[in-house]
This record gives sequence, C-alpha cells and structure tokens, in this order.
Amino acid sequence: GLGVSFDDLIIFNSEEGATVNALGQDLAILQDVTAAELEETSFAGLEVSTLAIAEEFIELYDAAFTNPTTEFDNLAALLAEDAVFSFPQEQLLFPETEISELVGDEQIQDYFLNTLTLIVPNETEVFEFLPDDGSYALSDENNKVAVRLKESGIGTETGEEFEQSATWLIEIDEEGLVEQVEFYSNSYPGHAAVLGLGSPTEIPENDPFTFQEVEVDRFADSQTAIEVATTVWESAAVGELITNADLIATDTIWSFAIGGPSNNLPYVGTAEGLTSDGQPLEPDLSNLGPIFTDILGPLGAVVQAGDLEIVETFAHGDRVLVHLVEGQEQLPVAIGTGTEYERPLDLLSWLSVEDGQVVSNEVIVNTLATVNALGIVDEFIV
Repeated sequence: GLGVSFDDLIIFNSEEGATVNALGQDLAILQDVTAAELEETSFAGLEVSTLAIAEEFIELYDAAFTNPTTEFDNLAALLAEDAVFSFPQEQLLFPETEISELVGDEQIQDYFLNTLTLIVPNETEVFEFLPDDGSYALSDENNKVAVRLKESGIGTETGEEFEQSATWLIEIDEEGLVEQVEFYSNSYPGHAAVLGLGSPTEIPENDPFTFQEVEVDRFADSQTAIEVATTVWESAAVGELITNADLIATDTIWSFAIGGPSNNLPYVGTAEGLTSDGQPLEPDLSNLGPIFTDILGPLGAVVQAGDLEIVETFAHGDRVLVHLVEGQEQLPVAIGTGTEYERPLDLLSWLSVEDGQVVSNEVIVNTLATVNALGIVDEFIV
C-alpha cells in the first residue's frame, strides 16, 4: 500500500482510485495506487508518507531475514539500487570477514543466509517511529525515519534465547525506495546466545522503557522538545550537566545500556531522580541523586570518555531521539585496561520532554564495545 499524510480528515473511496486500508489521525494507507498515479488524481495535494515506507520495510525485512531464498525478492523491490546496510557498531559475528557494511542485493542476501547459520531470528517488535524533521512527508531531502525496536532470536548451536534493544535509521530516497539503513543494537545478548556465554543483565523492575511502548503527545511542539533535549546533552558532553539541571525533571527516569553482561558493567541499569531529596541541586553537589550515583558516576569509573558530539535528531510531538557519537576525535578508553575502543561509539538517546523538562531518557548503546575494551570476554575480541 501507499501511505499518505494529511492535515484534514478526508475519506477516500475506491471510485477515486484507491481503497482505504487504514485510517487515523496522521495516516491513511491506500491500496492499489502508486506515487505516480497519486499525482494524476484528486489526491495530488497529499504527500507520500515515509512512515508507511518504513513500516513496509520492516515487514519485508523480517520475511526476507527468516526466508532469504524465497522472500528476498520482495524486500529487494523496495530497495534502491546499491542500497547500503550499515552496522557501525557491529562485527556481524563473522570475524574472518570484518564486515561492517553491505552494499547491494547480493551482499545483503548473503548476510541473511550466513546469519541463519548462527541464529534463528524472531519477528522484529517495533515500539515507535520518529521522523528526522518532524514530518513524515516524502521530499527531496530529510527522508529519514528512526525506529526503536526489539531484536530477538535463538542461538542456532546453543539453543539460548536472546532479546536486545536496537535503533534502526532508515533513509528513503525521493522515489520512495530505501537507500540506506543504519543498524544500532546493544548486541551483547545476541553474541552471548551464539557463543553460549550466559545471560545479560535482566531488565530492572523500575524500567518503563525497555521493550515497551511510550506514551506520546503528538500535539506537543517538537522543536521545543529538540531544543531541551540537545541542550541537556550538550552540557553533559562537557561535564556540566549540573548547569542545566532546571531542564531535567527531578523525578526523571533514565535507562542506560540495558542488556549488558550481568555483574560486569556497573553503569548498566535504570535510575529515577536527578536529586536524592527532590530539592534543587546544592552548589556543593551534596544531594546528587540516582541519575548520578547509579549511572553517570559508575560509568565514569569504568570508561574515560572521548569527545561527544550530536550528529542528528529526530522528533515528533514530545518525543525526541538524539543520536550522538563519542570518540570521533578522541576514542574512549577502558580505565581498567587502558585499552582504547576500536571505533567511535554511537549513543541513541530516546527522550520525552514535558513542560520544558526531560522526564525520561532511554539510552541504547552497544555495551559489547566496553566488554571488548575491558577484556571481559576474550572470545569477542576479533
């Protein structure tokens, strides 16, 4: 089907060239009509939706990943020529190949076939989408959609099940074809299941984000939400988060790197509260609360941070994704071993902003990079 976004509720019918498959506040799905045909009808003022394209991609990806010999052609029809699947944080479990990027149908299909020898994938579970410019309208630029989801499966040899948080960034060209997908996963659980290395940290009982949908106020001002979220991260990047404490709710909840190896990375967890007593932070910082003592402090004791830079944002209503990269100029270093990380580290921060304050922040980051730098599991070092 073809997705179109619209401001006013319009009822479509088959006499006008399309059949309504779904209808909601933001989106109608039209069957049996193409973008070219749309331009020639009374729907010409409407815009093709990148949300619908992203949803279709995930559905076809799941089918092709599970059955690459019979279902891949359907996925290939949605891919642009020489489409790129990029894994900036991954080793792809094929140490002898050093693969981090796949280009074109043949390489992508081979990757699916090879991966099936290591894991049996489950259907991807999606929790939310965000556009890169506040709009899902297809245009000549800004056609990127972020997806927060769960990847899961079973290790083929071990029979161990795994679940891991992930963010996919799907870039769509002006023709409505997927030209690049960046995959960011906290992939320790998948590696552990394949290699039989034990379970990752369980999801904390106070974690309201991991593998869950989050309520979204679609009518909130997304630009204001972006400004708040980026200001908070810009101050955190230079170690001065305290200076913008007024932009963070005192009962804020932060979830960081859920899915890391249990008992090895002390900063993996969920914490509630910017201060310990709900009062403004004192100049002597004597009442620093769980966000500092449970996450930021332990993280600083394990990793000497590299430079941190915001590279892009996505937003819709009060929800914001801030994509940051750590180590573009100075790579982070594991303090215990003095080992430099192999590559810059991507942080995918999903935030909710209410009344000008960050009320929640789920950070998806690949703890496998820290595991390697600390030498916790030698088998991961390739």
